[in-house]
Amino acid sequence: CNPDELHKMPAVVERFPKARAICFEHMWGVKFVDASFPETRLVTALARFPNVYLKLCPNNSYALREVNGTAKGFYGILFDAFGAHRIMWGSNYPAHWDHYGKIEGRLPLMQQDLSFLPPPERAAFFGGTALAVWPWLK
Repeated sequence: CNPDELHKMPAVVERFPKARAICFEHMWGVKFVDASFPETRLVTALARFPNVYLKLCPNNSYALREVNGTAKGFYGILFDAFGAHRIMWGSNYPAHWDHYGKIEGRLPLMQQDLSFLPPPERAAFFGGTALAVWPWLK
């Protein structure tokens, strides 16, 4: 999900209204301008489509830290728009291992960042949503 292409996504999603799930992978390698996260506006606009899902990963956590933002401030915007059952975790591993570290560090980082969520929402994020989208993974 390239930030420069997000404005085109509503038209793409509208072309596939019967698709069970359209998942935006790795929810963009964005650099935030500040801790108000204005870049989320184009993403949250996609929440009106019930078949759109987000896959978030550690690069999002690193990006929010670069502007001294809080995890709740950033992730909260997305969870408020989409709900916990349309957002899922992705490691983005092995991509960018030199910048984001090995797999062993990626999961704890995201667990820490999403600790503000109630347990059922964390369970959805860290596996339940993915299993609902791709039930054959069970």
